[in-house]
Amino acid sequence: MKKNIVKTAATLTLGMMIGSATIAAAAPGTIQAVLSKFTFVVDGQQQTLKSKPIVYKGTTYLPVREVAKMLNAEVSSFDNKVKKIELKTTGSQTQTNPQTGSNQSTAPKLPLKLKLNETATQGDMTLKVHSVSYTNFIPSEPGATSGLIAEKGNKFAVIQFEATLNEKPTDRFAWGALDFFDHAIIDGKKIISATSHEHNNLLAGETKTIQISLSLPENTNITSVAFRDPSKNSIFGTIDL
Repeated sequence: MKKNIVKTAATLTLGMMIGSATIAAAAPGTIQAVLSKFTFVVDGQQQTLKSKPIVYKGTTYLPVREVAKMLNAEVSSFDNKVKKIELKTTGSQTQTNPQTGSNQSTAPKLPLKLKLNETATQGDMTLKVHSVSYTNFIPSEPGATSGLIAEKGNKFAVIQFEATLNEKPTDRFAWGALDFFDHAIIDGKKIISATSHEHNNLLAGETKTIQISLSLPENTNITSVAFRDPSKNSIFGTIDL
């Protein structure tokens, strides 16, 4: 019986203790424990452990990797020297609490539902969509007679918005106009290609009006636009038209 217990304990190198907030490293030696079998139900679905839990002095120890997998998480790091195990949940971000120095997981922020001429703020970014208009001619500058003319059978969709981003870019000095564009839906198709004819770079903390354009067939219109938060590399919000 003792050989079986020692062999099983060796396979459960990583253990999770249920019913106590403290994990203790046992000194070398022999412990008296029993193997047990539990039925696990996660969100109404029954789950099965490959390794049997160990019960020691009324406390049940579970294999961390298997339990984490049940909860859509993973063991991101294991440091045996400092006896530290870190878990990372799917789709979560880990932040450090400046007061306690501890890590806490926060769920990712969902894209906002944007509306024309309404200011939306999330995190360090603020966005206001002014207009989405259509034209066959984009002047090189306001009031100019020279500029871009749409090809025959096509037109330009001009998206104008106001942006503020307090986060500094890590690989450049300023944010570009196209950094804030993710995609547009045109005739049921996702279009990720756009053009900016203005050299209107945005420094951290600045607020500027930005204009980008897309070329599309004359008989189609944009049904929605998704804007990015470039500092988070995620979609900030979408606007339906």
